[in-house]
Amino acid sequence: MKTIDHTKNIFHVLVAACVISFIAGVFTISEFVYGKHRVVTQTKQEIGAESDRLAGALGKGLSEISSSILSIREDMLNGTLSQRDLNKRLEKTLDISPYVMKAGVVFADPAENTGDAGKDIEVGRKDVKTRSGDNVQNEDYRQSQWYKSAVENGEGWSDPYFDEETKNYIVYYAAPIYSKEEREKNAKPADVIYGALSLVWLKEHMESADLENRIFGVVLSKKGTILYHPVNDLVFGKSNIFDMLDANKANNINYDRQRANMQKAINGESGSGYMVGRNGQARWYCYRPIPSAGWSVSINFMKDLSAFNGKKIRQKQINILLWMIAFILLLASILMGLYDVKRIKKPKLWAIAGAFSLLCITAACYTLHLSYAVPINEYQQDKIVVEDDISLNRFIGMSTKLSQSVCKKDPLFIPTGIHVQSMEFSTANNVSISGYIWQKYTKGIHDGISRGVIFPEAKTVSMNEMYRSDLDNGKVELIGWYFEATIRQDLDYSKFPFDQPNVSIWLRHKDFYNNIILIPDLKGYQFMNAIARPGIQGRLAMPGYALLGSFFSYTSKMMNANFGMDSFRKEARWPELFYNVLMKRNFITPLVSKFFPILIVISMLFIVLMSFSTDSAKQKNFGLTGFAVIGLVVSFFFSTLLTQIDLRQQFSADGIIFIENFNFLTYLMLLFSAVQAFVFSAEKKIWFIQYEHCLLPKLLYWPLFGFLVLCASLIYFY
Repeated sequence: MKTIDHTKNIFHVLVAACVISFIAGVFTISEFVYGKHRVVTQTKQEIGAESDRLAGALGKGLSEISSSILSIREDMLNGTLSQRDLNKRLEKTLDISPYVMKAGVVFADPAENTGDAGKDIEVGRKDVKTRSGDNVQNEDYRQSQWYKSAVENGEGWSDPYFDEETKNYIVYYAAPIYSKEEREKNAKPADVIYGALSLVWLKEHMESADLENRIFGVVLSKKGTILYHPVNDLVFGKSNIFDMLDANKANNINYDRQRANMQKAINGESGSGYMVGRNGQARWYCYRPIPSAGWSVSINFMKDLSAFNGKKIRQKQINILLWMIAFILLLASILMGLYDVKRIKKPKLWAIAGAFSLLCITAACYTLHLSYAVPINEYQQDKIVVEDDISLNRFIGMSTKLSQSVCKKDPLFIPTGIHVQSMEFSTANNVSISGYIWQKYTKGIHDGISRGVIFPEAKTVSMNEMYRSDLDNGKVELIGWYFEATIRQDLDYSKFPFDQPNVSIWLRHKDFYNNIILIPDLKGYQFMNAIARPGIQGRLAMPGYALLGSFFSYTSKMMNANFGMDSFRKEARWPELFYNVLMKRNFITPLVSKFFPILIVISMLFIVLMSFSTDSAKQKNFGLTGFAVIGLVVSFFFSTLLTQIDLRQQFSADGIIFIENFNFLTYLMLLFSAVQAFVFSAEKKIWFIQYEHCLLPKLLYWPLFGFLVLCASLIYFY
């Protein structure tokens, strides 16, 4: 019977597989290299589109108000409006938006107004006190900046103005009631028609935008005054973007570029730029004009949002390495002629087995390295992180809305800070911590509530008041305590010894049932970037661990009890303050104590395996029989089992710990060696085992070990 030669078919299969692995590797590399740039570009385009949408929406709303004012002015110039009709038209202006607080006409010379005995005209909402009738003398609008600007420069929107009547910041759209030609001929003051818009309108529009947690918008006037910002104090303080840039000029290496971009923004141009915030994080910003008002809107977003997330980056890097390994092994097989049985020699087989084993172990080590170098922002996912004034104000606004919907009142916010001076793991799930904690209570707001903090997850805690003082001319009470606590933590040890046992300290006010929310005292720290480790002692001793950073965050929790109070908000998910300490384990010591003994057992098993031979002289020299090998296997089994029992008692883990896979792998190799020894010593010979003095099991030993190690690494860390 003629034997079929499959050499060519095997060769073609190897070549095809080699080409496929090469193409796949090149494609994965290009996707990794150019993918990030593509995502950055796409993110910028999306932010630019959102900036255009916001600018268009704001411009449309402002145009409706200004068009209504100008339409009334046109009819007044034509003499087609009686005072009665004028009042009705002004009232229609209020219907454009609930945030148009009032509208009216200021006469340059009240005596010339024959409509109402020389009185100015003003209409407003029911809850707004207007100046019509007898109230005209309460305030002379002719002395206001927005009136003077309209007279001197023509119609337009004013800078923010705190209105005592509405108790809110408003902007005026004001227009002189005469034509440009009349203005050039007539030097006397002009009558001015106006509408007043609350900046709450601007805030509602900006906060209704679908922006992620680390993206925020800013609106600038034509002079650079901040009309909207997540930090309300910048608006209420009439902060100017150019003054802010000038104040930080010495510490801003991009000062000239940023100032030039802001000048372009208020000049009505579009563009984008790059900056580093006060917390040290890089930001992109995109600005667009609002032509109808002469304003500009800018959207700022964290630079790290425009890149792949950490997990995708790791997966792509691992994929590149796996495709490279496949290509190298396939190419080596072709070059060594392993497709042709006649050309296969022992050295070639040992070389390819060694290369496969080494590449698998290399890939496993690289996977572990990538998982060990996880960026901090990956730990902050799925958390409400507070690291600057912007994120804090955004959280306060969100919490206020939640409280109003659930409790029908605003919550009380208490600034709280913490400084950790010592930390150690007393057990696998108990952390002993000591340090200082402080709170600031504003008199007149926080009167009648208890002073103090509780640790809901603490097993034991002691607090001693260390200092108490008044700040801000007695308006704020500062209290500081020294604390020692043992806190229960639900730590994940499944990836030991390449785990990150991060500690989260849950903080809550004593009167948690009184609608009180703790907020980070940002003024208590020089830097709030997580890398700067705010709240951590400079040389905190943590043997066996490396500190990565710290940050404040919020996690929503729902109570399933009302603590005996019918009015308690048990049905709502309430934000709770957490102080997070990020760390990673120094893996050298665990590897030496847990992994090296297993590696020794695996190596000794291979030495035993290498002693197998059909040559009686060699068998006599080594003196190993099948039962002797089984005896060694049993002794190795119990030593490995004791190591695993000690490991599980140390961590009390529910699942399988990563390093335990090496114990299971050892059991598998022990079983492999025992079965092989039994079969090898049996009377009935098996070709696979007996061939060339047990060559095939010897060749497969380390490749099998390396492959299983790689599989375990990918399962846990891919």
